[in-house]
Amino acid sequence: MIIRKATKEDLNDILAIYEHARTYMREHNNPNQWGKIYPYKKYIVSDIGKGEFYVALDNNEIVGCYKFIIGNDPTYDVIDGKWLDDSKYAVIHRLASKYNDKGIGSFIIKYCIGIYPHIRIDTHNDNLPMQNLLYKLNFKKTGVIYVRGGSPRVAFEYYEK
Repeated sequence: MIIRKATKEDLNDILAIYEHARTYMREHNNPNQWGKIYPYKKYIVSDIGKGEFYVALDNNEIVGCYKFIIGNDPTYDVIDGKWLDDSKYAVIHRLASKYNDKGIGSFIIKYCIGIYPHIRIDTHNDNLPMQNLLYKLNFKKTGVIYVRGGSPRVAFEYYEK
């Protein structure tokens, strides 16, 4: 598998991956995290334009996607809990994969850790598959943050000194 920055030409594949992810979430008792239309196409297009959106490819097939930024994310300014460390960090948002059993999410997160070994990520309380993956990759649950609109999310952090 390889990772590269997404391009506008990748948009249809990315949207299909998110549709698959939303269906998977609904089928696994997590219908509310992304609902029926999130993430919005305009967010993805904007992130691609800013160079903050990536795709994972396996044999030239786009099999995963995510937003990755290094630097402060206002979403994490307030936490009910405590972050492990207050130094500069990277953030993974909207991670999704085309297949559920091929280790794509694990590959992406490990790749990001290799780039920047201090990462914050959040997920919905009902997203047990993602929480289990984060625990498996040695992320620590640090508390609860609130996304736009006030919806709570379980916050995790990986910090390698």
